[in-house]
Amino acid sequence: MHPRHFLEDFVEPSVNEWAIQPLSARHAIIALGEIDNLAEHFIQHINPTVQRIGPERDALGFALHELAIARDVHDTHKHGALSRKTATITQGQKPKKSRRGGAFSDGFSSGFDIGTPALVVTDDNQQTHYVDDVIEKAMEYWRVEIAKLIS
Repeated sequence: MHPRHFLEDFVEPSVNEWAIQPLSARHAIIALGEIDNLAEHFIQHINPTVQRIGPERDALGFALHELAIARDVHDTHKHGALSRKTATITQGQKPKKSRRGGAFSDGFSSGFDIGTPALVVTDDNQQTHYVDDVIEKAMEYWRVEIAKLIS
């Protein structure tokens, strides 16, 4: 399937469904999974004879860290713990509710939390990534790259 069609038929609808429920970990994982799936369609389109897709996937993750995050969330959801050397999320970390620009203490200060509710995923280095930022940057990247394709 052409990457443009995959983007339109699978990625954009899953991202739109997540946007309706941006605090749903399930919708976030589905959207990140489709963003990640697009990578293989893209790679195979630009290089149909590629033998090993892993290094190509790694290169995309180095080009845009948010693609690496989407890949790792998708792969840990599908496989559990990861041993891939380039993985930054290896223990099956899932998106969790947090707050942007405030504090969140589950159960301790109910009703007193400040900031905007958001989903985050934490990598192995304990760096927090807001899911909406990951999705937005990944989608921006794919739209630009797919627009460059001739056919």
